[in-house]
Amino acid sequence: MSNSLKAVRAVRRMSQPLSILLLLLTCSPLSAQNQEHRVRNIVLVHGAWADGSGWKGVYDILIQDGLQRQLR
Repeated sequence: MSNSLKAVRAVRRMSQPLSILLLLLTCSPLSAQNQEHRVRNIVLVHGAWADGSGWKGVYDILIQDGLQRQLR
C-alpha cells in the first residue's frame, strides 16, 4: 500500500470523531432549551394546494406548551 493511500485512510479515521465533536460543540449553544435563546416566533406555512388544517396537530402541541396565538 502506498504512503498516500495510508495518509488518506488516516485522515478519514480522524475526521469522523472530529466531525462529531464539532457537531456537539456547535449544537449546544443552538439548543431550544437554552434560556438565553428562547423561541419568540413560530410561523406555520401550508404548501400549495393545501390549507392550514395539516398543521392542527402541531398547533395543539404548541398551545399546550404555552405558546400564544397571534394573528396579524
